[in-house]
Amino acid sequence: MLSCIWYIPHNIPAWERALIGNMAAALKSRAEIIIYAAGGVNDIKFNNAFSWQALTSLERLKHILFSGKRLWHLWGDAPSWWPLIKLHARTVQTLNFNFNNNKNFKWQGCPSRLFPDTKNLNGEFILIPSFEEAKAANNIINHAAASQSINPAVYASPESMSKFKILSNLNIKLDGKFIEVINNNNFNLKSGVFVADSFNISDALKAAAMSMQGLAVAAAQSDYLDKLLGRDGYFVLDCNDEDAQREVILKALSEQGRRMAAAARHFIKENYSADKCADSFIELYKNILK
Repeated sequence: MLSCIWYIPHNIPAWERALIGNMAAALKSRAEIIIYAAGGVNDIKFNNAFSWQALTSLERLKHILFSGKRLWHLWGDAPSWWPLIKLHARTVQTLNFNFNNNKNFKWQGCPSRLFPDTKNLNGEFILIPSFEEAKAANNIINHAAASQSINPAVYASPESMSKFKILSNLNIKLDGKFIEVINNNNFNLKSGVFVADSFNISDALKAAAMSMQGLAVAAAQSDYLDKLLGRDGYFVLDCNDEDAQREVILKALSEQGRRMAAAARHFIKENYSADKCADSFIELYKNILK
């Protein structure tokens, strides 16, 4: 069985840590994965996940020099000690952001991206993500249960807050209550709609993760979201018409939004299954270890 150590730097947001943990779980019958995460493992639902900070300096040095002699997988930017890993192991690096703007950027392992995009590639290997469905997600479809026990909200990333100015002054009511707009990378998800910057790869991945938690998604039309959620899996926002944006957000907060979220989850489960995710990782790892 293949074995690989995954390292997650401290600047990886909570939702992405959870996504990484879910993909590790998808590989559990195909490979032995151990995760070391700087900043803790509270968001990672995977048994073999350990806090890098909880290790002593001697334990860290031991892992850097002697553990995972064949393969390490880096999620994000490389730590200062990463060259020591490259001395004795094959390495993979996965980046999900628009890193090509940095002319001085150099890959610190076999290049890979966590996105089904074939445009603007420079030899990067495409890994297929797998998203965990929240147990309560399907229950949110029941309007009566949702209206009695869950207060819907509009969730937005910093990127979408900047793109859609209306979110700073949404001023809409549902059942007589003003809808809260939550601008935060670490969501305490309940019910409602996630407004995404659909031209940002990271935000598009986040939109898929939010869909699997039971939220509807609203965003400008983009190839990224078409591939992740399906063309009928999200509400399309007009970037230039704030009145139309407000109307679409209201629809997304209604029963129509719950049906749209269910359609997105169905599309994601069909196209980004745990098996497809595991297949893409195993293919990459076998190619590296040849």
